[in-house]
Amino acid sequence: MAKTYNRLEIDVNKKPNSIGIRPVQNDTKSRYLDVCLYENGVPINLTGEQVRITFRKADGSTFFNQGEVTDATAGRCQFALTNEILSEAKAVEAQISVWNAGGQILSTQVFEIYVTAAIPWTDAVESENEYGVLVVLFQEIQDALDTMHKIAAAFGEPGDKAAEYGVDTFWGILEMLAQRGDVESSLQKGIKAYLNSTIGTSGFLPLDKMLPAHGTQTFTSDGTFTVPAGVTKILVTAFGGGGGGHGAAGGGGGERIIKKAYSVTPGTAISIKIGVGGTDAVAGGSTVIGSLVTVAGGISGNGTVPNTYKGTVGGRGEANGQDNFMAYGGKSGGNKGGGGGAGYDNGGQGASYGDYTHDGGDGGIGAGGGGGGYGLYPERYGKGGKGGDGIVIIEW
Repeated sequence: MAKTYNRLEIDVNKKPNSIGIRPVQNDTKSRYLDVCLYENGVPINLTGEQVRITFRKADGSTFFNQGEVTDATAGRCQFALTNEILSEAKAVEAQISVWNAGGQILSTQVFEIYVTAAIPWTDAVESENEYGVLVVLFQEIQDALDTMHKIAAAFGEPGDKAAEYGVDTFWGILEMLAQRGDVESSLQKGIKAYLNSTIGTSGFLPLDKMLPAHGTQTFTSDGTFTVPAGVTKILVTAFGGGGGGHGAAGGGGGERIIKKAYSVTPGTAISIKIGVGGTDAVAGGSTVIGSLVTVAGGISGNGTVPNTYKGTVGGRGEANGQDNFMAYGGKSGGNKGGGGGAGYDNGGQGASYGDYTHDGGDGGIGAGGGGGGYGLYPERYGKGGKGGDGIVIIEW
């Protein structure tokens, strides 16, 4: 099948103009977007990352398709335009996002794809293609005939028992079995055998015994998670404690993992240690989920940011704290007192300029505290806000 690739170059920091893509309605399995992603003109390295395109149709419904990275160092990827996109001749909003094991890390601005209407072929059968229609019709008849032969071969010819009971059709045999009372017991035995082979039991069980448990457990303080019976995999969302603000700088949000899968053994007790939020100039504590994973706390307001740091960063001076895809960073209080970085909740508010008695605001769960206010006479800072404690959410 012929494939068409629409080549796009998108900078994540720029709002694209309306893009003149004109896929034809119902052209499925042949239309693709070939995209190169840039950040300020530099190709985004997609090594080890995943790409996804999210669509919003005119009726407000949304859905997404997973993409394929075709040239990681050049920021190049492609997406198939599927039935959901090409089903109607209307404008569809689109946005491309980049993901890694920690969740969504980067998104483009929203752009539009215009789907043009196709000419219905059923309304355009002319004399010159009537022969082709007849060929298709003949093929459908031949397929139906082949199906009938398969049915006859599967049912077979009536045997001696059928002649003995005076039946020669499938329904006649069912009627005969029903009169003998064999159908109900045969069905019960068949269902029982199937269920037993599927769930490993020797008899009928209540529904709550047959189905594995599903649920969610949230920890905002230290505790223990006991893996339910029948559960062999869990999804973990966790944040380290937020860093405390200090001086003119907000603390950083804790490191995070979002719905990361881990294999577990039923009945195992997993200890949960929640990272404590840092106070003035103190980094946030690590959140520890047994031996599965340790999630680092956020840096303090007067710390430096290591290259491996994965939490959001607090602002300094006039800067707001960094957002993430779940929450907002804290706002700066002026030209002093930067906001705290976002965590599971929003970062702390930075204190206002000109008053050293003003302390920075506290961060929400897993978020950094805001920076303290600055006073000129005497020249000093208020205390930085406290970082929020971490969190652990386990789903199964």
